[in-house]
Amino acid sequence: MADGSRKANCKSKQKESSIFTASPFKRYATNISSLDNPLKKPSNKDFARLVIPTGKRSTSTQNGRKTVSNCMKMEKIELSMGIHNRKREKPIIVYASNLPQGTIKEIECCYDNGWYLAVTYEDGQEAKAYQPGHMVGVDLGEIHTMGAFCENGQALLITGRKVRSLHRLRNKKLAEIQRRPSKCQKGSRQWKKYERAKRYVLSKSERQLRDALHKTTKQFVDWCLAQSGSDVYIGKVEGVQRNTRKKKRANRKQVQKISNWSFGKVKQYLAYKLAQHGIRLKEVEETYTR
Repeated sequence: MADGSRKANCKSKQKESSIFTASPFKRYATNISSLDNPLKKPSNKDFARLVIPTGKRSTSTQNGRKTVSNCMKMEKIELSMGIHNRKREKPIIVYASNLPQGTIKEIECCYDNGWYLAVTYEDGQEAKAYQPGHMVGVDLGEIHTMGAFCENGQALLITGRKVRSLHRLRNKKLAEIQRRPSKCQKGSRQWKKYERAKRYVLSKSERQLRDALHKTTKQFVDWCLAQSGSDVYIGKVEGVQRNTRKKKRANRKQVQKISNWSFGKVKQYLAYKLAQHGIRLKEVEETYTR
């Protein structure tokens, strides 16, 4: 982010054993998977027994018995549960290894098809100072995510067809899954399977979309740095469907495409990535323009 803080969401696949390590982000945090049933809502009893052994394991045989020990140094973390019914709840005790280097601001216990820790910390990188340079105009689109033009004559067009395909696949999968629970009794095993599949599709598509948008904005920021851009002017497209006259409103398919348009996330990612390099981002009203 612009203030030098970074948030690492570290997750790992759910396994049968009780020892988990997070593969991305160099194991900054650890998956917490104490619940066998992912459909069960977490309760205070579940939080009380969230003790996580993490790290690599070494096995040794002593006196004919096989023992397992952790090779990494574990760090004890106490997460506050707040005050409920005028009584302070007992904190959650977790153990994690290889926490990120830097000043840790916040550690949050989250659940998304498995428990994981979200660590917010200072990475020590300061934003660069503003230096006047070329101006860049950006036009956001639903088919092509970004179209940019620099005053030195260079242009950039980044397609958004991958993002559209991910949205289309997610909508088809959800439509297929949401039809089936109506034929099952609510709370039955089959109904729970469909609900679990629905959450899996939503969680996976969200990660894929976030990755695609991060790569798109990173490509644009690198292009701005290559063109020595200092000011980026982006069009304000909020309310494009609400402010359209009834005679010119889109049909059902076009409305679905516009509702899937993630222009807000694109602006959010561009805001802190450009500010990190000392580039200013300004919104321009697009009313009555072509």
